Amino acid sequence: MAAIVALLIAFGFNPPEDSAGPVQARIEAPATVTALNDPAPVRVVIKNTAQEPLSGTVRLRVIDPWSVEPASAEWRCDAGAETPVEFKVTPGAAAYNALYPIHAYVEFESGGARLAAHPIAIVGALTSWSAQYQSGAQWRPLDVTPGHPLSVARMPIRRTVVQVNGEAPVVLPAGWEGSEERTRAAVSPGVIVQRPDSRDAIGIHPPWYNGLAGTALVEFGLRLPAGEPARFTAATAIRDSSEAEGLSDGVTFRVRVTAFDAPDGQLGEVLFERHSASKQWEEVAVDLSRFAGQTIRLQLESHPGPQNNTTCDASYWGNPTVTAGAIKEPAAPTPAPSVELGTIEVEGRRYVVRVTPGRRGLLDAQVAFWNGDAVVAFDGFEARVLDDTLAESSALNTLTQAVAEPSESGLTYRHTFSSYRGPFDLVVHLYVDAGRALRASFKLENAPAPIPWSVVYLEDVSAGPWTAPADRVYAGLGNVLVEPEPFDLGFDGHQLATSFVGFEFAPAFGMVQAVDLPPTRLHVDPPSKRYTLHAALDLTMTFIPAPNVWNAVRVWRDINGLKPAPGVPRLAGRFVFDLWGGHYADSAEKLAKSFEYGMTNSGVVWHNWQRWGYDYRLPEIWPPNPQFGTLEEFQRLAQVCKQNGVLFAPHDNYIDLYPDAESFSYDNISFTPQGQPIRGWLNESRGAQAYRWLTDAYRPMLEQNAKLIRNNTAATAYFIDVWSSIGPYDSWTRDGRFIDRRATRDAWAGSFNWIRGTLGNNAPQISESGHDQLIGSLDGAQANHLRVDADPPKDAPWTVWRIKCKDSERIPWLDFAHHDRFALHGAGYDMRYRGGLDAPTHGIYSDDYICTEVLTGHPGMTPEPFSRDGVRKYWLLDGLMRVLAGGRMSGVEFDGGNIHRQHITWENARAGGAEVWVNRGADDWPLANGHVLPAYGFYARAGKVEAAIERRDGIIVEWSKSEGEYYVNARQLAVEGRGNPEGKMIDFGFVATNEAYRAITKDGKVEKKNLPEP
Repeated sequence: MAAIVALLIAFGFNPPEDSAGPVQARIEAPATVTALNDPAPVRVVIKNTAQEPLSGTVRLRVIDPWSVEPASAEWRCDAGAETPVEFKVTPGAAAYNALYPIHAYVEFESGGARLAAHPIAIVGALTSWSAQYQSGAQWRPLDVTPGHPLSVARMPIRRTVVQVNGEAPVVLPAGWEGSEERTRAAVSPGVIVQRPDSRDAIGIHPPWYNGLAGTALVEFGLRLPAGEPARFTAATAIRDSSEAEGLSDGVTFRVRVTAFDAPDGQLGEVLFERHSASKQWEEVAVDLSRFAGQTIRLQLESHPGPQNNTTCDASYWGNPTVTAGAIKEPAAPTPAPSVELGTIEVEGRRYVVRVTPGRRGLLDAQVAFWNGDAVVAFDGFEARVLDDTLAESSALNTLTQAVAEPSESGLTYRHTFSSYRGPFDLVVHLYVDAGRALRASFKLENAPAPIPWSVVYLEDVSAGPWTAPADRVYAGLGNVLVEPEPFDLGFDGHQLATSFVGFEFAPAFGMVQAVDLPPTRLHVDPPSKRYTLHAALDLTMTFIPAPNVWNAVRVWRDINGLKPAPGVPRLAGRFVFDLWGGHYADSAEKLAKSFEYGMTNSGVVWHNWQRWGYDYRLPEIWPPNPQFGTLEEFQRLAQVCKQNGVLFAPHDNYIDLYPDAESFSYDNISFTPQGQPIRGWLNESRGAQAYRWLTDAYRPMLEQNAKLIRNNTAATAYFIDVWSSIGPYDSWTRDGRFIDRRATRDAWAGSFNWIRGTLGNNAPQISESGHDQLIGSLDGAQANHLRVDADPPKDAPWTVWRIKCKDSERIPWLDFAHHDRFALHGAGYDMRYRGGLDAPTHGIYSDDYICTEVLTGHPGMTPEPFSRDGVRKYWLLDGLMRVLAGGRMSGVEFDGGNIHRQHITWENARAGGAEVWVNRGADDWPLANGHVLPAYGFYARAGKVEAAIERRDGIIVEWSKSEGEYYVNARQLAVEGRGNPEGKMIDFGFVATNEAYRAITKDGKVEKKNLPEP
């Protein structure tokens, strides 16, 4: 009999009960099963609240390798009574450590109608850690070559040993990584850790879950050469933590050695031990010389220490390296002539591109840019295949030859490698593209054929270190970082967000680096002069030198080949009501009131309406949730928008598939390279765990839902969550087929295009946050423009870029390249934008937030269907945003080099051009045109349109005007210190007032409308 942990469902989700007419049905099932192929008892309890007996059938449905006996059963229940129906459910041997649904269908007739209750229970399978683990790695010893350091930080041929106190050690399969289900012991190879300098590390957390404290080791098989001294070097540290989450009492780091053929699980002799709570690297050096000529297992252990306190004991082994003999300096390169690839001309400056190949072809070449006054260069390219580098120190990939090949333009090298999976070629082609940029294309050719769970492909490509440090780094939706310390920024709509980044090398040498596929991260490590994007797969990398990065971005904008999606013209410039709750009917009335205030150049994104509640039981979203009103009221909400020319975009989601959804099966789920299903969103309010959809498996449900929404609401736009918030990802199918991030991106893009065509009239497609990899298919996104803060808010550290630097500021980075192709809105959801700062000064209605909208050319956003602040934002910004919609920026200048004082020019706004000045500094900025900008003030002019938050007569006020209308606000109601509480009369130049209103001239008459009362 399967072990039963509890007869109550321990997981979240809706209770396993449902009603239909007079029948109530519930499932009593184990919360967790721990033995496979053993039947577990399941009972369906039926209660009859009718005045007469009822009878019917009940059938159980399970998924994948589970089975049920019997499949169905008859039941009869007297009036007012309960009756149980017994079943046995058996989890098959192929079950994962995951959640499984049990569906009960209780069918009967009552009052002449056929009815059915459908309770669903969610049961966890807690199986052996190795039940379904997959790996392409085979456990074997690796040769340590004399003189060549062997880095093991990313070595896939490794094993993990987990030992709970008082229990025998458990050895996990070769290549295992992740979190072990029973104890939550975790191993993360190849993580980049700053403590404070950046190192390639192995992360280890010892067992801790449910009180199962113990130790964890990662071991490597090594064949040490005879007659050579050998040593192991590394550095150790633990992760950051705060008093709020608990402080670690330290981790005991040990280096052990045992014979390779010793029994599995045997812990070796301790050669090094240190207990430490240091959050900065502490060096480790161990002499292995007495093992010369032997085949050993080197074990790196992270133990919680003498108190067995596992609180915050995530630990790191930085740059773990084995060396035998004296390190051999690379052989002197065969003299290779430098090749002048061509000249790049930007803003009248010429940059000669010269490449000097090395012993390893273009992998260790020097790539130099010379502008006549200075040279900036980087040292070749770095790459990873089979989870190991293509560097000289690689233990798995050996360069056998690097040969130049004929090329119509530029320079091409074929680099041939041997590996444990077979040989492969890396072909690198460098060329100057039309005098505008240096292109570097990478292709892996003649690779071994894919097998289940193992594919030979380019897992990572990056540029090598530069010859000079960069003073400033530009990236993401828009941040500039002055003299940053080491950091890594992953690609998603909140962090990196752009497939191009900028570096400024003093003096006056800007460089943009870009990739054509989704990058994985931006890596910045000033001590080693590494400033580079990382990306995967066959790709093209672009380098553009220029006098400054803005000049270079203009070139990138012109040559990247991206076009706007068809719905961009309909979406660009529209104010957004970003609405997360409320009754359909009440919200429709409030929206109608907003439209009476003229707020019709807008769109409504309605997030929380799905049948079972927000982010729950997806993809089953139809009909609308009755908690917020009827279907007719939801339809009325859409109709009010349509009647006023306002876009209506319901929220949808195809990242998360919940186990209680009808379509749930692990055939539809993405898997890790270790053959484990990938968990998606945890709906904390319900305690319900989702899993991540397999790329494109969602498509039938997406099409079904989009048609239901089209046919029943006449939606004029669509919002799909997450797809431009998360970066496109690699994944595996249940049977070990690899799906790369390019395929994921293209599947999302195809879905947006299909929905646009299905809704008709180029219905704009909108998503969350916004990254640039979906431009051309996605029309826009609700921007999340995060700030930089090395000391993040404790309750939401993910709302800032946690980077130490001399200075930083928000800038219009993504918009400078793509404003005419991609319609971003607002500057972020309120909490995310302010990142722990106070709402009145930094929230969605603040001057801080509004000046960022102006800085980037993003139309305003409000989280309310009607409010005074929503109206004032619209009146202040709408005229300007109509003009800037579809326009291109031509330049960004930092006044006097001050990154907080920015002057943005527009080359083809609808008025023919525009200028915007934004002050994000603490002190007033007096402009040459007479306007005085306080902190978070702005002044903008575009043809006959002007708008400002500025200081007049010593008072901070706001105003806008365009042909035939103006808006003034003397700010009697404003944040303390930023208003006019005494009601002083303000001379705006065209009118003097102490009020807040909009005036429109129609047929020679002036219609005045005050802001609504707060």
